[in-house]
Amino acid sequence: MKRLIFVIFIVLLLINGCAEKGPAKMSYWPTEQWQEATAVSQGFDVELLEEMEADTDNYRITNIMIVRNGFKVYHYFQHEDYMLGAYDNIVPIYSITKSVISALTGIAVDQGYFELDQPVSEFFPEWDNLAPDERRDSMTIRHLLELTTGWDWPEFTT
Repeated sequence: MKRLIFVIFIVLLLINGCAEKGPAKMSYWPTEQWQEATAVSQGFDVELLEEMEADTDNYRITNIMIVRNGFKVYHYFQHEDYMLGAYDNIVPIYSITKSVISALTGIAVDQGYFELDQPVSEFFPEWDNLAPDERRDSMTIRHLLELTTGWDWPEFTT
């Protein structure tokens, strides 16, 4: 349960950290679909968006969606078949999760919620009931972000 609360906390930090400061707040919450606005009206450079879209052919990018202040300002599909039944399609996201978690952690550290060198064990008091383990007990948030915990993970067998 505490881990779920921690994950929800991180997601809320991302939403708060990415929110526009000042009067341009989201005035609604999307339900069935996003309201749309022009990229220019939300402060985006259209030429940069066009360059980004042209560059997607060099990568395996199938979908890009940019939402700002609650409005969908840009949506790109490389293949129309991804639109149909999109909720049924499982798309591997691989290591992008590390970038998202790093960004969320940076926001949390910047806002003073915790420090990079804070032991991970402080977030998991149930670890106190486990047998002592020097690696686990000395692991910090920085170790997790830098993937330097010293724990083996069979990446290609899971």
